[in-house]
Amino acid sequence: MGAHRRGSGQTGYPFRKIHALPHDDRDSNSISNNYILTVIEDRTGAFWVGTNGGGLNLMDRKTGKFAHFLPWSIVTQLVEDAAGTLWVASTAGCTTTTGNAAFS
Repeated sequence: MGAHRRGSGQTGYPFRKIHALPHDDRDSNSISNNYILTVIEDRTGAFWVGTNGGGLNLMDRKTGKFAHFLPWSIVTQLVEDAAGTLWVASTAGCTTTTGNAAFS
């Protein structure tokens, strides 16, 4: 997995290898969908995962369990702005949150 600056051919962002367990219908705390479209680690260290049809997932780094938001959404982009607001773009529209507060 890598990212490149447009036109430079050089890696633009450092990436770490992560390990997550696949979706399990018997475990409500597993990731909601195995098709991951976007990920972001916010300024607080929270790890967010946008999926194709499983919505948005927030991983608890200590337990490896996931909380689910925006179920059934296709989350296409996650961006954190300078104020710490997480912007979530999906096929259903755009929404925001700060930390793991409720989405608006």
